[in-house]
Amino acid sequence: MRDDSDIERETKCLFSRCNILMSRFKYCLWPLKLKLFQSYLLIDAALWNSHNKVTLDRFVSWYNKCVKGIFGFPKYSSLL
Repeated sequence: MRDDSDIERETKCLFSRCNILMSRFKYCLWPLKLKLFQSYLLIDAALWNSHNKVTLDRFVSWYNKCVKGIFGFPKYSSLL
């Protein structure tokens, strides 16, 4: 009864949704991208309570990678 498989499934869905947004809306303005991101890519991670730390850390790094790709941040920039 661990949430690791759900986190991995959500990661795959995150990448597919992120690629769709990047390809279809790459020339849109930043506020529109932000609204699309909020409505299309936010994950309900509060329900995950039984998981490995490595799995969640991997998800967080991939999530940050998607944010950088959608909003055009440099690859090695920090999102903090």
